[in-house]
Amino acid sequence: MVIPGLSWLLDQFWLVFTIIVGCILTALYTVVLRARVNYAPNEIVLGGIAPNGITGFFDMARRVSQMEGIMGFLTGTWPLYAIFFFRSTIGNSFLWAILPTIVTRLFFFILEIPVIITVNRTITTHHTISIFDPVGSFKALYTPYERSKLWIIFFTPGVLFAEFLHLGFLIGLLLPLRDFLLVSRFGSGGFSGMMGTIVWYAVWLGISIGGSIILAPLEVISGRLSVQYNTGIILSDDQREADRERLLRGEPVADASGGERVVVMRHDTDKGSYEGFAHCVRQVLREEGARAFLRGWPWTFATLFWLGM
Repeated sequence: MVIPGLSWLLDQFWLVFTIIVGCILTALYTVVLRARVNYAPNEIVLGGIAPNGITGFFDMARRVSQMEGIMGFLTGTWPLYAIFFFRSTIGNSFLWAILPTIVTRLFFFILEIPVIITVNRTITTHHTISIFDPVGSFKALYTPYERSKLWIIFFTPGVLFAEFLHLGFLIGLLLPLRDFLLVSRFGSGGFSGMMGTIVWYAVWLGISIGGSIILAPLEVISGRLSVQYNTGIILSDDQREADRERLLRGEPVADASGGERVVVMRHDTDKGSYEGFAHCVRQVLREEGARAFLRGWPWTFATLFWLGM
């Protein structure tokens, strides 16, 4: 017997459940990214905005909660959902049908560079970003120079190379290794039943741990490089005109957040921006130590392990 309206209720429940899970994952990624890009040197920084010394996930989550409230955990919701919508609709239904797989992946890899930069800047910026004010948000995320030459976003120093290494290691080694183990070792003629399942998860657990130790530093580097501007200055809406001349003269201006920032990045201090991938690696090692590359490692591990389930 079919209960009238049951299918509709299940669809609504699944929709609500998906939204809730999406918000939780967004909140987790928001804290992870902010902890990764937060500049916490071992030495004292004299110029610019003083670093807050936060390096851990829970310390950053506490800081976000205290300074921004619950909405601070959802700052990247709308760009992340926009990416998901694009990948699951336009990409799958159109380009996959007319382009070879390798060409399609290369196309999306290049196309997603400015998307990654936009998402990361949206999450880490101290300016107000709103989906109802796309023009103002665009001006808050990109400098006048970047807006005048949008193509330069694709060449943000080090981001393309870091993402290439990340994607190459993931789809060029880890995922084929997963498929090989799953089909060749634990398929027909291999382990089966409960023992096969246990062995599979044990093997993939070890691979996920090792793989995430390599992927996590690449994600830290990519995140830090993506949030720094190519050139120019960023002004909030309420101070754009009043502070323009002062900024051009090199004089200090008030922070758009009204005071202390949740995240302090290297280019906010007198240390300046990273010059590229290699420079970022050297400076992070020298100024913050090797442990800085493993910030957010549990997130990377959980994501990678989930791919094998």
